[in-house]
Amino acid sequence: MKTIEAFTIKEAYVLFPNLAQPSSYKGKLGKYDLTVLIPKKSKSGALLSNNVCEILEGNDNEELWYESEYLCIKDGDTSDYSSNHGYWVLKGNNNRQIPCLNLHKQPLTPTELEEDIKQGAKVNIAVSLWYQDNEYGNRVNCNILAVQLVEKSDRVSPSVNIESFF
Repeated sequence: MKTIEAFTIKEAYVLFPNLAQPSSYKGKLGKYDLTVLIPKKSKSGALLSNNVCEILEGNDNEELWYESEYLCIKDGDTSDYSSNHGYWVLKGNNNRQIPCLNLHKQPLTPTELEEDIKQGAKVNIAVSLWYQDNEYGNRVNCNILAVQLVEKSDRVSPSVNIESFF
């Protein structure tokens, strides 16, 4: 099974964070997870897409690249949300609580985690990618290993400033 060990994605924008508490669905506790937007034209965007391609090539399943439901990365240009256009949408998770740091590499307090890492915040993330091939199917998954807050934001997404509405 092909794995891409830890690498860093710089300056991603938070969409959906579940970092203080695991996500839940229909009352069932899930994992800690994070969904972010990564500019396609950035070095991090190129690194991410190249690493996904490398995993697919190493597992003779390049056709999965065209079936985004099997990938942790989605093409924001195909999204119904215009604010995702020009970005890769990456969703990753972890069974354990994900370490979250500030710019000085100090752990965020639970309050800082809730108040500062929310939709629109700019973060650096350490991730690993791995290829799943089991009874649940073939896919490329992402583990979020750590998050570093780069910049707080009141924006809903990088291209939508909520302050401009009022």
